[in-house]
Amino acid sequence: MWSSIFLHIIISVIIVMIIHYIWDYCKNTYNQKSPKKNIANTQIQKYKEIIEKLQAQKMEKFNENTNMEEDLEKFMEETMNS
Repeated sequence: MWSSIFLHIIISVIIVMIIHYIWDYCKNTYNQKSPKKNIANTQIQKYKEIIEKLQAQKMEKFNENTNMEEDLEKFMEETMNS
């Protein structure tokens, strides 16, 4: 009798452990982690990237304008000298 009770207890514990490990595996594998901790940091990083892109575009336009001004000055000098 005691051996039967002991066997049932061991089998029950093993079944509970297996279910517990399957539950943990499914929870960790199929559940997405919440990025609540880094929302502020990721948003700040995105804004910095946007600002850098805008500044790079502004510098490109500035360089194009100065090149156009230099080209216009050269053209004017050439037409005046001709």
